[in-house]
Amino acid sequence: MDSNASSYLLNHAALSSYLGKEDSSIIDLGLSLRVVQPDSCYSSAHENYDVLMDWHQLHPQLKQSKENCDDESEGIQSKERWSYVKVNMDGVLVGRKVCLLEHMDYFSLALQLEEMFGKQSVSGLRLFQAESPFSLFYKDRNEQWRKVGDVPWKEFVDGVKRLRIAYKDETRT
Repeated sequence: MDSNASSYLLNHAALSSYLGKEDSSIIDLGLSLRVVQPDSCYSSAHENYDVLMDWHQLHPQLKQSKENCDDESEGIQSKERWSYVKVNMDGVLVGRKVCLLEHMDYFSLALQLEEMFGKQSVSGLRLFQAESPFSLFYKDRNEQWRKVGDVPWKEFVDGVKRLRIAYKDETRT
């Protein structure tokens, strides 16, 4: 055995130990994977340690983006609608959520749904195409299922509560 290897294996300082209560003996268990840090790592004696910096001070452009997002969410709340809607696909157990405010039209929504669920079919979803085996439906404020695309985009975004990707031959509206 290499002399370096034996000194490594016998380095008791790196191993955890247990201090017995009765005779103050140390029992080396050799089970610890932790790294012992000097107390100076945990000391609050560093200069300005008590001054906490806001994360957004480090990234001002992200703070501005967050403020813009907050403005948008205030508008959403005032209109009493959700920006995220749940999407389910027939035959897929787990649904996903989509932020409708990230989209400007039905086409961009269809692209995101293709990315999320397109692998569930050999030919992809191809939503809004005549040869697609799938249709996209939404549940409106009145709890009625309607075909996506039957109303203008803005009206759709204002009224949608849930989305469903269904096989055309199995659809029930």
